[in-house]
Formats: sequence, structure tokens, C-alpha cells
Amino acid sequence: MAIAINPAFENFSQKAAGWDEKKQHANTWPWGDTWDPEKCNHAEDHNPAAGGYKVNQSAPVGSYPDGASPYGCMDMAGNAYEWVADWYKCYPGSPKPLDHTNAFRGVKGACWDDGPSAVRCACRIWYLPPSSSGTGPGDSDYIGFRVAC
Repeated sequence: MAIAINPAFENFSQKAAGWDEKKQHANTWPWGDTWDPEKCNHAEDHNPAAGGYKVNQSAPVGSYPDGASPYGCMDMAGNAYEWVADWYKCYPGSPKPLDHTNAFRGVKGACWDDGPSAVRCACRIWYLPPSSSGTGPGDSDYIGFRVAC
């Protein structure tokens, strides 16, 4: 599905994660602005989705269909951080600007190990690129991909 970009968005993936076209509004979570612990995989999830996986680990994509974004994108908050194409640097106007270009890549969406306050469409942190020596075998279930075209 092609998604037209709104200049207010950093990139296509941010729009795919939580933009509500009808309301012309960026959702806090892919499904809306009201937290629902049953709509994503997170640290306080005690009712794992269908599929028989264990609590406190990544789940198969689409295990939380009620948590889909308005564009139908799955797992855009919780389950696994998503690599994005951007190098990590602060947004313009940040009071403590930093630029990790060529050092750290951006990841978004939070993961199964994060609590509800971090599990948001706009959750954005940095991580070493996958080709660096800093990403260890234990990190593989924390990070996935966010793809939008």
C-alpha cells in the first residue's frame, strides 16, 4: 500500500505507524489515544496473544490484530523496536542537541521488554547499526524492521 507523506512527519514509517487520516491526527498508539494493554506486546502483558508463545519475548507479527494502525500496519508499538533508515540525531530546536550520524541508527516503537510509558508510535531511541560489533546475539529479539513505501 502506498502512503502519501505529510510534511509534518519525519518519514513514511512514522505516518504508517499512527496517522489517522480521518481525524488528521497522529495517534499516541497505533490504534488511537487510549492505552489498551491487550493491543500490543509489552513488559506488563500477562495475556499473550494467540500462537502459544511465552510472556516476555517477541511474538509473531500480527499476533495483536486489534493493535493495527489505521493503515493496517502491525506491531508498530511494542513487540520489537523497528530499525528505520535514519541516523539518530535530535529534532531541530532540541534543548540538548546531539548528532549520532554515522554512529547510531534510529529505532522506533519500543519492544516487548518496555513498559506502557515507552510503548508508543513515537518512541524513538538510538542503537548501534546491525553491522557493528555492539549488537549481540541477545539483542536479536528486541529489534525488527519498520518498512513503508
